[in-house]
Amino acid sequence: TPIPLNGWKADWSWGGDTDDNTNPFELGLEPYVDLDVDDDVIGIAALRRIKEEGPKRHLLGVLLDGEDRVEPSFHWLTVFKDGLPVGHMTNITWSYRLERNIGFGLMQSDKTEAGDRVTVQAYGDLHDAKLVNLPFIYALSAFALDGPIGPQLTIRTHSALGISAGAACL
Repeated sequence: TPIPLNGWKADWSWGGDTDDNTNPFELGLEPYVDLDVDDDVIGIAALRRIKEEGPKRHLLGVLLDGEDRVEPSFHWLTVFKDGLPVGHMTNITWSYRLERNIGFGLMQSDKTEAGDRVTVQAYGDLHDAKLVNLPFIYALSAFALDGPIGPQLTIRTHSALGISAGAACL
């Protein structure tokens, strides 16, 4: 189901881009979480605790370097920063608009932020990448990628058989 998120739409699949430990705060869905409900609501105590402590992970965009296309992947790929694992790229797809491979990353909040340089382990190789804020339209406008990215650019995601088929088709 598409969810409006700060002016952009995103959809991800449960189990494809998330796992059993993912919570709405990690996905940027805090505006849609009502913590002012009765204490007997299932899971509300855990959500209140996560809100107070802060999420352990956050969703960022992953922009891979280079122009070589890689096969789309819906397997979680390990992401490293300074040689240490810091999260997972939950999908990867080719962006025809940006002529780059892009995807979603569930990253450790205390070890990563937008702008960090990372490597992604995929297809037996390590691929250099940069973490960016989502949506890609705003995040990439700060980077010179063959000129400015205009406001007409939209983010679209696709789902196939309940598995996310890509972070964005630009």
